[in-house]
Amino acid sequence: MFQKEKNYNYYEYFVKMAGFAQKASGYLKTALAEFDPEEIEEIRSNMHTIEHEADMEKHTMCEQLLKEFLPPIDRDDLMDLSDALDDLIDDIEEVILKVFMYNVRSIREDAIALADIVDQNCIHLVELMKHFSEWKKKMPAVKQSIIEVNHSEEEGDQLYIRSMRTLYCSESQAVVLDTWREIFNALEGCCDACEHVADAVEVIMMKNA
Repeated sequence: MFQKEKNYNYYEYFVKMAGFAQKASGYLKTALAEFDPEEIEEIRSNMHTIEHEADMEKHTMCEQLLKEFLPPIDRDDLMDLSDALDDLIDDIEEVILKVFMYNVRSIREDAIALADIVDQNCIHLVELMKHFSEWKKKMPAVKQSIIEVNHSEEEGDQLYIRSMRTLYCSESQAVVLDTWREIFNALEGCCDACEHVADAVEVIMMKNA
């Protein structure tokens, strides 16, 4: 007797993708806080491994979606949330790529602080995705996670502004300014990407309320 194929769980997929984002953000935070320029090749490789694993998970989901008759979430909304999570992981990797490309030899303290905010945001996203499958029953928990993400994003914006001002008040070399402007922009982009994930969840809830 043939066993019926188990239905693909898209909600578990979102939990996995948020987990990859948090794995990447945690690695970014540690890599910057304990930075050794002689290990940047290994750091870059390790981060890319995380990003590649997430890409493979997304590829599996997309293959399933092509065969799906009636997914639990509107296809466009499902892909929007999936893309938002994928973009977040790519943005986190982009920070390490810039550190590598610009041959950074030491890390500014405010960059470490920004990476910590990104990591905290990704932790909130993991919690959000854990509750997402039962969001109507767990609305308070879902709303709280979204509030935490929005709060952290605002905190990240303020730190980004202060960091950029400190940079331009303390540095005069064009190469240093260009390098750290790019890195700070990438870190701030990670904060924005976290908020985009939360926004995509809110859109789905509004459409299905």
